[in-house]
Amino acid sequence: MKTSLYRHFNKSGDLLYVGITAKLPMRFAEHQRRSEWFFDVEYVTIEWFDDRSSAKIAEGRAIRKEKPKFNILNGAPEPKDKKQKCAEDNKTVFMKVRVTKQEQAEWRDICRALGQDFSAVVRDTMQRRAASIKRKQEVEQ
Repeated sequence: MKTSLYRHFNKSGDLLYVGITAKLPMRFAEHQRRSEWFFDVEYVTIEWFDDRSSAKIAEGRAIRKEKPKFNILNGAPEPKDKKQKCAEDNKTVFMKVRVTKQEQAEWRDICRALGQDFSAVVRDTMQRRAASIKRKQEVEQ
């Protein structure tokens, strides 16, 4: 199942939190209810992975290297075996995007009004954009 790795940043560009989920709107709503830092978020970056295990490995690496202020797993361990490290190095990322809190809210409202799953809409949109960029690059070559 496609899984996102997301990073929450404040106005100053400080990394507040890194996480993974297959259901962005639900996870963001949970952060809003439970996380003291959520209302300091100015923008979010999102990377998509083909499966949860690849995203989980990338999350651990991001937490260790980038040291987000509010992650509990700041001491996430290094991959234990060569296969796990190899999987991390061969991750599939469609593209990174910055999304403001206002954009998140607008997209969530639109999806809710249309009865569509926010995560699926974001995934589909990013995949179409990636395909468009690839076609453009092929034409330019």
